[in-house]
Amino acid sequence: MFGVVQDPELGLIWADLKHVHEIVGAALAERIETEAGLGASEAYVLFRLANEPDGCLRMGELAERLDMAQSGVTRVIDRLEERGLVLRQSPRDNRRTTYAHLTDEGRRVFARIRPIFFDTVHERLAGPLSEAELAQLRETLRKLIVAY
Repeated sequence: MFGVVQDPELGLIWADLKHVHEIVGAALAERIETEAGLGASEAYVLFRLANEPDGCLRMGELAERLDMAQSGVTRVIDRLEERGLVLRQSPRDNRRTTYAHLTDEGRRVFARIRPIFFDTVHERLAGPLSEAELAQLRETLRKLIVAY
C-alpha cells in the first residue's frame, strides 16, 4: 500500500494525526482554562507528575515527556510553584539536577482537573471509535514510541 519515502499517503497520515492532536488539545485547553483556571501546559505538567509513583520528575525528563523546551518547562514550573502546586528540589549530592515535585495542593488541583481531562479525551478521541479501534490505535502508537 505504501511505497518508499515519497508516498503522499504518509504525509496525509501525519497531517491527520497532527490535526487530531490539535482538536483534542484545543478542547482540553479551553475546558481546563474555563473550569479550573489553569493553562494547558500547567495541566499537562500536573498530569505527568501525578502519574509518577512518587509525584516527581527531573526537569529535563519532564521537558522531554511534554515535548517542550527546557526553558518552557521552567516557566511553567515557576507559575505552578507560585501557586503552591509544585516544589522544585535538588538533591544535596547533585545540585545540578533539579526535580519538580507535586505538592499536596497540586494533587488536590489535579484531582479536580482529572475528570475534565478524561471526559474531553473520551469525547474527542474515544467517542467515535469502537473498543477494538481504540485498542489498535493504542497498540500502533506504542509501537511507534518504542521504536524511537
